[in-house]
Amino acid sequence: MDHAVDLTALQSQVLSDTTLIVYYIAEGILEVPTEQLAVAWVIDADHVAAVPLDTTGAEIRAAVELLRLNMTSSSRGNGAAKQAEQLYGTLMAPLEPYLRHENITIVPYGSLYCLPFAALWNGETERYLIEDYTPTYAPSLATLPLIQARRTPNANSLLALGNPDRSLPNASAEAQTIADLYATAPLTGLLATESAVYSQSHTIDLLHLAAHGVYNARDPLATQIALSADPLNDGALEVREVFRLDLAETNLVFLSACETALGKQSMGDEIMGLTRAFLYAGTPSIVTTLWSINDAASSVLVGTFYAEIAQGSSFAAALQTAQLAVMHEEKWHAPYYWAAFTRHGDYLGSGEPSAIQPASSTPTTTVAAEQPVATATPTTEAVAQLEITMDNLNVRSGPSTAYEQLGRLRAGERVTIVGSNTGETWWQICCVAGARGWVINNENYMRILEKK
Repeated sequence: MDHAVDLTALQSQVLSDTTLIVYYIAEGILEVPTEQLAVAWVIDADHVAAVPLDTTGAEIRAAVELLRLNMTSSSRGNGAAKQAEQLYGTLMAPLEPYLRHENITIVPYGSLYCLPFAALWNGETERYLIEDYTPTYAPSLATLPLIQARRTPNANSLLALGNPDRSLPNASAEAQTIADLYATAPLTGLLATESAVYSQSHTIDLLHLAAHGVYNARDPLATQIALSADPLNDGALEVREVFRLDLAETNLVFLSACETALGKQSMGDEIMGLTRAFLYAGTPSIVTTLWSINDAASSVLVGTFYAEIAQGSSFAAALQTAQLAVMHEEKWHAPYYWAAFTRHGDYLGSGEPSAIQPASSTPTTTVAAEQPVATATPTTEAVAQLEITMDNLNVRSGPSTAYEQLGRLRAGERVTIVGSNTGETWWQICCVAGARGWVINNENYMRILEKK
């Protein structure tokens, strides 16, 4: 479950022009162990309402499963209309009196993580939800301030990888189209390597991966984006490896692949999949997919999305425009072709200063910001020597991507490890003149020379 949340601070700092919808299913209340009651909290900057939903967890789960089955069948979504209208009536219609913004941020619960809210059908207006609202998803209530704290100025730098195994011809064209917008070259085919993600992702603003996604239900940490192999890496960018990336400078990750949003439900009701992993790695916004997507329709949607961003649209508005553009194509009108794409995290996107400052660490002597960190000198506290193997490894003031960037290390430099956080996911290093900082513990960026 979430940690306690300061609702007043959340309203004043986060919910300036969006309405937050938090779904919850209470189990075993009223001394009836099998009873499951559902409620939605609707929160904006000035109002809070708890709205009971006339359903149970079992009913919601069955309806979501049936909708997904019909929406992704050979009929390509035409048989899902009944379930889409039923779920709109259950989950959205009771909330309409309290919705004061087109932007809505949804915190799902249980099976709702697998529901394409954009495709819910309002039977009264005969419109899809995406035609009236701009939905964004958040993994939990407590993460919203942390996510918005990570927003960095838009640098208009892009790393686009596509079609590593050459089985997705439209993915190559997709990556090229996006790269042209940002005056860069895509990495396709054998060049679309896992190593390229490790060496460049921590220095760019937009990371786009157009490749196969492979969901592993038995081991969610092995869920992967299938990239090209090289002598350094096997090409399988797994969830467990994404957790250790440093994406604090990356405002958006776009996974144009299959079933990248799926994962195992955790105790906090987040989904332990690629979505959660990339958010943990530092990016404030990610686009993923709920099912295997059509290559041609996806290429059009993605091209429209990035063209909108290049014109200054927010990420939320850009995805809405892109989904509507595909929907308006007669051959792709069914939700199967456009509703799989879901956006998680920061609803505004890049280009604006951070609205909330993360908690600061205990003040220490630091390295000047944006300057390469000088080679370290050993101290009596040294526990290991570390050699950097890739350029531009960020040094931070604390053991998280939420902390201030102090500088960067270059390949070939050596530093002294003087400590670590719990689990050794971050190393505390000692720099020249005793200055200290923190670097992420990732074997793709470094190697340990010796341990004391």
